[in-house]
Amino acid sequence: MRNLTFCIFVLFFLLGSGIRLLAQENEYLYGRVLEEETGAPVVFASVQIKGRTKGVITNQDGGFRLPFALLSSGESIDISSMGYEKKTVAIKDLSLDETNIIYLSTGVFSLTETVVTAKRKGRLTAKRIVSNAIENIPNNYPSGNFTLKGYYRDYQLDSLAYVNLNEALLEVFDSGFDEIDSTSTKTRLYEYLQNESFRRDTIADNPYNYKEHLKTIDNAYLNAYGGNEFAILRIHDAIRNYRINSYDFVNTMKEGDILKNHSFKRLPDTYLEDEPLYTIQLKKEHPKYSVRGILYISQNDFAIHKLEYAVYDEKKRNTDEKLRDQGIKGELIFEVSTEYKRLADYKMYLNYISLHNTFQLTIPPKFIIKETLVSAPTNTFIITLNNKLATKPDAEKAIGTILNTWAKN
Repeated sequence: MRNLTFCIFVLFFLLGSGIRLLAQENEYLYGRVLEEETGAPVVFASVQIKGRTKGVITNQDGGFRLPFALLSSGESIDISSMGYEKKTVAIKDLSLDETNIIYLSTGVFSLTETVVTAKRKGRLTAKRIVSNAIENIPNNYPSGNFTLKGYYRDYQLDSLAYVNLNEALLEVFDSGFDEIDSTSTKTRLYEYLQNESFRRDTIADNPYNYKEHLKTIDNAYLNAYGGNEFAILRIHDAIRNYRINSYDFVNTMKEGDILKNHSFKRLPDTYLEDEPLYTIQLKKEHPKYSVRGILYISQNDFAIHKLEYAVYDEKKRNTDEKLRDQGIKGELIFEVSTEYKRLADYKMYLNYISLHNTFQLTIPPKFIIKETLVSAPTNTFIITLNNKLATKPDAEKAIGTILNTWAKN
């Protein structure tokens, strides 16, 4: 057995003509977005050419790169992220030769009393805010046809080395939130690239297999969906799939599962650019599992801007000091981060979604030919191997070993 960390995410940044992003650009402007108070990376921060829809989103280390060709379309860049003050930086003030470090300050504020009903005033509870957000999903998200163009990437991490990096440019044709995503949405692939700069691991690249326990997630189940990681990713958009079961313990949001399965707490209010947001912490404590998450919800119309969600295995202990300082003792099973963005029609559209989980692999046995005999009467070879053939993949592996050995000899 061996463990791998599997990270997969797609960025639907509405790039417009940015469909050429996978083309080989020779020159980039590099930067990193960090939190001013702690120096921690600001993950998935939006870096846009001011006044344009063109831009990128920061990586796990807060890093980003912008092609010089993109910079020529504007005079400055806007950097924004949920819970931080928006920052504008003039392009002429950025270095073209070194990595630019850009700091964002956290932004929080408190509002006065909020109207609950026509007859009663009072501070909305965290649970009531989440309930209102779920009720308003049909109003805040598109019910009719729409398309999104985006950049997709999935990769795996094995013993601190990245493997199986795949990238793509694609377009999604969505029939709207009134339709079931998995059965109605279509995808057009413009360009797909297996990055050969990273090692390929064919065993880890296989679909999830719980029947023969070849590729599994400990204490969790993930359907292979035909081995299509992009399909797996979309299933984990609990907002888009609010009418069907998405993942534990959010499950079916419309049925109120998220309200039943969690406790909620209001954190200090924040904002995204000029829009005030409620910040709601959600938790679940169980002998086997624990959950930590954050919801960012508009104070204007209860639109969900962002959902961060992580499930931990309490029977295992993590070694991450930052997590342990936050009272999280268990080992990560999976985490999902989903962000939506308000556009000109005031509806919310997917900005990005990220899925990160850890899986286990059962390494196929190594087959060695111990003895080979020729049976003249039956006109056959009798081959003795060092391991038993328990499954069809074992048999296929053994046949491959035999053929390779004979080819070399």
